[in-house]
Amino acid sequence: MKKYDDIIAASQKPTDHQKEIDKLNKRLKKIKELYIEDLLPKEEYKEEYESIHKQLEELKPIRVQIPQKKDFKSLKALMDSDFDSMYETLDQEEKREFWSSTIEKFYVLNGEITGIEFY
Repeated sequence: MKKYDDIIAASQKPTDHQKEIDKLNKRLKKIKELYIEDLLPKEEYKEEYESIHKQLEELKPIRVQIPQKKDFKSLKALMDSDFDSMYETLDQEEKREFWSSTIEKFYVLNGEITGIEFY
């Protein structure tokens, strides 16, 4: 089981893909300049423009605002207690209830958890 600090760090890590978005917007600007200067044929411009816009649209749903700092004192107290042995005594339904009442959202990108929001 991860340590408390690792869990908190993962939950507050920004998952905004702003660098990639900025890079794609820069490419859009470059191809526009090339097209305006007649250095890029109209068909190539259209293809490149559509490709970049598609990539930008795919990034939109995964943009996540940085969550507000939350008070994790109760979570820390739980993790500092004899959590492992207590957790082992729970049946499957109780474990499900525990996690459902502790974690509000997971953020997943390409099969990897990129962030966690706690209640």
